[in-house]
Amino acid sequence: LPLDHVDPAKIDLIRGDKGNGKKVLTAIDSLLFFKKEYRSSVEVRVQTMINNYNVDSVERIVQLASEKGIDSIFFGFIRPNIYPNKEYGNDWFKSSLFWPKNKNKVHLAIKSLIKAKKSKKGLINNSIESFKLMKTYFENPLYLDKRFLAFKDFTINPYGEVRMFNFYLGDLNEHKLRDILTKDNLQTALNNIKCCKKPRVSFETKFDIGLLKRMEGFKRDVLKH
Repeated sequence: LPLDHVDPAKIDLIRGDKGNGKKVLTAIDSLLFFKKEYRSSVEVRVQTMINNYNVDSVERIVQLASEKGIDSIFFGFIRPNIYPNKEYGNDWFKSSLFWPKNKNKVHLAIKSLIKAKKSKKGLINNSIESFKLMKTYFENPLYLDKRFLAFKDFTINPYGEVRMFNFYLGDLNEHKLRDILTKDNLQTALNNIKCCKKPRVSFETKFDIGLLKRMEGFKRDVLKH
């Protein structure tokens, strides 16, 4: 679940949906209640996207997650959803309302997250290394461009459909993953994405290096079948 602030009104602002904050906090409480009631092993996890509206509140968010008994929290960052994309330009972040302009606040936020990572064992999913890279990214948002090309971003839904963003690539029930992720298929999807009339800035959740390393094993297993 997204937990971008401890204040419901701020969550509404960040997510652009009035009433969203109250619903999210209620949903978290309900899930934690039923988990305890039924002694479930299901983990309740939340994610927070660091942005201009919560960069000075990350410590409060971690504290709230700890007090409520949330199993884990992951911190992500914002970026354009497609690289490269000429419509954004290299200064896309300068006009973004979500981009944290105050670098000192960013430094303090990441410093507090690293401290919390060490003191609250198991709560924060990010690695310390990823937080250090995140600091570099917020200092220079163009630094990580080559690491997040659209060719690396694909999803597999529970039905076996493989997509790049919302563009269909193939079905694992009919084809092997290596046959779906061909250069031609990926290039066609990328061309369709570039023609999208509504470019946007998305919240990124795939920053943790430790998670990416664990995914390598998953990809090797999938490619065998």
